[in-house]
Amino acid sequence: MASDAITRVADDIAVELTDRFWKRLCIFAARRLRDRASAEDVAQETLRRALEALREQRVENVEALPAFIFQTARNICLHYGRSARREEGALLRFRGGMQSSSGDESDPLVALVDEARREEVRAALEQMPEDDRDLLRMLYVDGLRSSDIARRLGVDPGTLRVRKHRALKRLSELIGNVSR
Repeated sequence: MASDAITRVADDIAVELTDRFWKRLCIFAARRLRDRASAEDVAQETLRRALEALREQRVENVEALPAFIFQTARNICLHYGRSARREEGALLRFRGGMQSSSGDESDPLVALVDEARREEVRAALEQMPEDDRDLLRMLYVDGLRSSDIARRLGVDPGTLRVRKHRALKRLSELIGNVSR
């Protein structure tokens, strides 16, 4: 009997959370992901996690529930973005570097500019110190998480952020010099 009452209360909370936050979560996620279907997935996952946290009494201050919900949604959006970039990179590597169909293949100027830009980046990377190239490769080609890279390099995450910032700045400066 008690479990039926608990289930009814949990169902009531789920309905209330959905009524109160569904639309706002969809808009919140759609702005970040630019995809309606993914935004609805994020909203659903956010509400599932919020309800789970409430059931397990992990939300200490119920008045802060909206902040908890939107921070959870933000984290899920970030995960979606990382996953999409990793998937895109993996597909690009699988295709051997060929770009996916974008409708611009018929325009030779677009292909020429894209190839010229890739050559500029390659030339700039060749001029960079090996540790900078390795760091950028791990981040943007291998798609490793910063925490994994920091652990692999034996540095703390703050140091890694600084190294990444400086490597990207050097690359940017080199690309600026190469393209002149």
